[in-house]
Amino acid sequence: MKKDYLLTEQQIIELQSGKFYGLFAEPGAGKTKTFENVIIPVAKEEGKNVLYLSPRSSLKVQTLTNTSEARTEKFYGFDREKLHIKTYQHIQNEMEKGNSLPKYDYIVADEAHYLVADHWNEKTHLAVQFLEESQAVKLLMTGTPDILTHYINKWHVQTLRELNRSKTRVKRIELYSDEKQMIERIKNSQHEKCKFLTFKPGKIKDTKKLANKLGGSFLCSPNNKDNMYDDVDKNLVQAISDAKESLPAENIVSTSVIEEGINIEDPNFQMVASFEPKLIENVIQQAARIRKSNVTLLIFVDNVNSYTGLIKKNKERLENSFEAQRAYLTFQNEQLNSINQTPGDNHVERYRNYLKQYFPTAEIVDMNKKVLKEQIENRLSNLIDLEIYKEDINNDGIVQSDLIKIFVEEFGARGNQRQKNIGKKKMADFLNEYNTNIALINKQNQKMQKTYWKLIKN
Repeated sequence: MKKDYLLTEQQIIELQSGKFYGLFAEPGAGKTKTFENVIIPVAKEEGKNVLYLSPRSSLKVQTLTNTSEARTEKFYGFDREKLHIKTYQHIQNEMEKGNSLPKYDYIVADEAHYLVADHWNEKTHLAVQFLEESQAVKLLMTGTPDILTHYINKWHVQTLRELNRSKTRVKRIELYSDEKQMIERIKNSQHEKCKFLTFKPGKIKDTKKLANKLGGSFLCSPNNKDNMYDDVDKNLVQAISDAKESLPAENIVSTSVIEEGINIEDPNFQMVASFEPKLIENVIQQAARIRKSNVTLLIFVDNVNSYTGLIKKNKERLENSFEAQRAYLTFQNEQLNSINQTPGDNHVERYRNYLKQYFPTAEIVDMNKKVLKEQIENRLSNLIDLEIYKEDINNDGIVQSDLIKIFVEEFGARGNQRQKNIGKKKMADFLNEYNTNIALINKQNQKMQKTYWKLIKN
C-alpha cells in the first residue's frame, strides 16, 4: 500500500525555479519523510542537484545521520555529487570566505525557523543572502512558521501545506508560576517508566544547577563559553544520536541544544518541562522531541513584570539590530503583547487562554489555581455550617470581617480594579471560580431577625 506523503511528485515537478515555497506541518507530520520519498526521487529522475539544509546540532542531527553525503549513493541510489547535506553554518562560513558554492536545482531548508530563531548569530544574514540569490526551487520546512513571518512576507512564500495544530502528542499542559512547585512536581514524578525531558535555556550554569537539583543528566553544546561540555554524559549523547529506544537517563536537563533536529525514541519519555520559554514556538519544538508517547507538558510561566521589561528592552535593541534580530524582536514583542491583551483575571490565565490556539485539543491546567483550590477547601473546612454574623453573636470567634480578611490576605481575592474591599458576592464568586466544593450563602435567623453568612458543602 502506497504511503501518503505531505506533497506529491506532481507538485514537486510543478514548482518554479527561483521561487520560495513553504511546507509548514506540525512536528512529526512527515516533512523529512516527504523529502526522502518524494523530493529525492523526483530530483533523481530529472538528474537535478539537491541541497538539504539543517541547523547545526552538537548531538548530530539524526537526519544527517540517515542521509549523510557518504551514504547518499548507497541509501538513495543517488549520485553523491547531486545530493548535498549541509548545515546553515557551513553555507554561512563559505559565503563569509567568499568561496563559490555549487548551483542547485532544489534547496530544502529544514527547520527554516532557524533563520530567525538563531537571531544573535551575526552570520545568519549570509544564509539568507545565499537563499535570496539562488535560482533554485526553495522549499522552507518548519513546524513553527509564525516566527518566519517577516521572511514569508518578504519572499512571497507560497504555502503548499498549512499546519494542523490539532495533531499533537501533547494531551495535557500544566502551568506554574511557582518554580519550586514545578520542581517538586518533577522530582515526585520522574522514574524509569515516566521520564522527563527538561529545558532550561539561558545561562548554562543555571541549567547545570537545575540538573543537579533534579538528579538529571545535563546536556549542553560543546561550543559554550563556560567549557561545561566535560560534564555531559557522552554515552547519553551517542544514544540520542543513534535514536536508541532506551536511554540511560530518567531526566535529561538541557539547554536549547536539543530543541530541534533530535527525536527522543525512548517510549518512557512522557513528560516535557519547560522553564521560562521566551516564545510559544520554543514550547512547541520542545514538546515535539518526544516521538513515541503522548506528552504531558509542564511550563513555568514568566511573570507579567518580566514580560513588560522584556518588551521595553526589545524596543531599545531594535534601534541597532540587523534583519534577523529585528524579525525576532518584533515577533516576540507582538506575541508578548498578544498574551498580555488576552482576556483573563491574571497573567497565568491569560497565558493559558492564549496557548489554546496552539494546543486546541490539550487539557490546560493552571496548577496554581489547583493548589489554591485545595488550600481554600482545607482552610475553610472548620468553618462549614457556622452562622457568621457581623458581630460575634454566637461567641464562636468568627465574624464576617474575619472571613473577608481570610479571602483577601490568604487567598488573594480582590474586588473591582484589584481592590481589597470585597463583599459576600465576590467571595461566593471566588469559590465558584476556583471550582471548590464550598459555597457561601445568605441565611436568615428568624428568631433573632438577623441575616448571616453560611459556608456550605456543595
